[in-house]
Parts: sequence; C-alpha cells; structure tokens
Amino acid sequence: MQTKQTGIDLFEDYKDIPKKLQKVLNKYDNYLSGGDYRQLEIVLREVEKVGYTFEYYLDGVPYDLRPIGTLGKTEIN
Repeated sequence: MQTKQTGIDLFEDYKDIPKKLQKVLNKYDNYLSGGDYRQLEIVLREVEKVGYTFEYYLDGVPYDLRPIGTLGKTEIN
C-alpha cells in the first residue's frame, strides 16, 4: 500500500470529519479526552472499521486522526 503525503489531523480539522467517522467518535467521546490509553485501543479498532486511524501515547491523548494509508500531521512536520 502506498502512503499519501497529506499530513492531516482530523482532530484539529474537525469540520472535515466524515459523518460515519463522527458517529464513532461521538460514541466514544468520553475516551478521547485523554487519560487511559487502553480505552483508546477500543476506539482505534472502531475507527479502523470505517477506514481511519490515529496515534496515541501512553498519556491517552489521541492525535493524527486520518484515513488509513495517509500520513499524519506529525509525520509530515
């Protein structure tokens, strides 16, 4: 699979989040505020089912929400 060089983070560009992805994010809204990376693993699996992915550290704060196969903003900068 070839990676697209776009460098986006839909957590920052929230106006561009597709409805199917927003529905998943709304379902897990309380997990996205940070604090428990184990809960984010649950969210990540659901997000991947609709064709998106994101990264997170052990602090439980997600970043670089993007379509699968696309580079995140932090990977470009």
